[in-house]
Amino acid sequence: MEDTEIYNKLSIINVKNKLNLEERYAKGDNIYVTCPFCYEGNQSNMKLNVTNDSYYCRMCGESGFAIGLYAKIKYINNKVAYKRLIQEEAEMQTELKEIRKSVRKQDEEISLVYEYFLKMLGLNKKHYNMLQELGFSKEDIVKYSFKSIPQRENEKTEICNKLIKSGFDLQGIPRILS
Repeated sequence: MEDTEIYNKLSIINVKNKLNLEERYAKGDNIYVTCPFCYEGNQSNMKLNVTNDSYYCRMCGESGFAIGLYAKIKYINNKVAYKRLIQEEAEMQTELKEIRKSVRKQDEEISLVYEYFLKMLGLNKKHYNMLQELGFSKEDIVKYSFKSIPQRENEKTEICNKLIKSGFDLQGIPRILS
């Protein structure tokens, strides 16, 4: 079995189709479907990310990856879900035309971007104090290079813009969840 065939069988699009999740709309790398867990009417949009094959619902907080979603809905464990998905044909069609899937960069390039990203970060006072409360000494905090990831969108955007100005193409670089 080829890598592409395996990827398609384990992809979030195939899982969506196998579970008959109702597509609502697409935006960028995301397909929004009716959440199968919370059933909050028009509010229950579960986001399926086709780049990293993950899912997340803001309403109920359910999140994870394609195999786990399949397992949870089918009431089986991940190992059984994996085996079932691998054995069946992939169903990769979607009604939505707007989906654009990013091609993930090579690990070396991702590592380089993350390295520069970390160099741009500092450690805020709140996190510094929390680390000390957890028993880290000042020397340990410096030694392990602890950092604080910004929580505000404008700060995140600013860092991304700096990386782009430094010559990095961020297309295909996985996001750091925070």
